[in-house]
Amino acid sequence: MRLNFLRSAAAAAVLGLLSTGGLAASPRLNPIHPMGVRHVNPMHAPTYFLKEAGIVSAKKVACPSSQYYECVEISKKTPLMQEWCIVDVTSGSCSSSGDLAPGTWTWNVTNSSNKVKGDFDPNPGNPTELTISTKLKSSKPNAYTVSFTACNSSSQCVGPVAIGVTVKKKVKGSGG
Repeated sequence: MRLNFLRSAAAAAVLGLLSTGGLAASPRLNPIHPMGVRHVNPMHAPTYFLKEAGIVSAKKVACPSSQYYECVEISKKTPLMQEWCIVDVTSGSCSSSGDLAPGTWTWNVTNSSNKVKGDFDPNPGNPTELTISTKLKSSKPNAYTVSFTACNSSSQCVGPVAIGVTVKKKVKGSGG
């Protein structure tokens, strides 16, 4: 009788973890959700959130939210410049040092082509600034993708984030 109870309790615990998202197929990287990108670790590690503090230059444009976090238009003269940070609360702010996640965060960028380049400065850093630049004159809408993750020294990661990039001869207007 006691053995059956223990088996039932163990099964219920596993089902409970599965239904609450406590176990993920890939615990290092999880998809974006409405509050930003977050890291979920089933071993009771802290949850961190990736925050965008806003676009300093370039222009946000419409795009499929199933594929991209956001899409932007850039030009040779108007690269994307955007502040990002890792916070440990969903309402955290990149401008409040008390909200920033502890540790050293390294940003890893993947560019879909050598025609568009994404780079973080400082790296490692938190907060940091993402710059996406090009030497192209124009492209089809969302022809390029810059994606990134951020990981701390304990191998806790947030991301990936994918940004669709369109190159225009001249970017009219900026900001988000």
